[in-house]
Amino acid sequence: MPVVGQNPPDLSRFSAFVELQKPGIKQAILKAGFTLEDFGKWVHETRINPLNSVRQLPRILANPLAKKQFLQHDAREALKVLDQPSSSAILREATLDQLAQSLAMKIRSLSWPEVKGLMEMPNERAQTLLDCFDELKGLCEQISAPSAD
Repeated sequence: MPVVGQNPPDLSRFSAFVELQKPGIKQAILKAGFTLEDFGKWVHETRINPLNSVRQLPRILANPLAKKQFLQHDAREALKVLDQPSSSAILREATLDQLAQSLAMKIRSLSWPEVKGLMEMPNERAQTLLDCFDELKGLCEQISAPSAD
């Protein structure tokens, strides 16, 4: 790999090149459209800091937003994007009221082509909605039934 720039290489950053040898890292760089020379520049420019974040390059380069943060800033900023809680974790933490309000709003905003797509062909998305309806209907019947106190 050619040395980047006119200055001698910073040998304290050598471990990044050791990490590069681990399975999948070179392939991820190349698959994302970059070269090993790009990797050398990233190390030289300290975009990969701490050096063990080389291990995270496959995840960073596979995520468009993380990749953008990496290229504009560094691996630390890219990892902040990846370390945000996933939307499924956020949904698990939401209250039943919040989920119901969000679902109602989402249903009201469906376009006709989306509704037509659900009607025309049975698919996983339609089945998920039907399962949700069954659960919601059962719950509504329980809470609206006269109390047996």
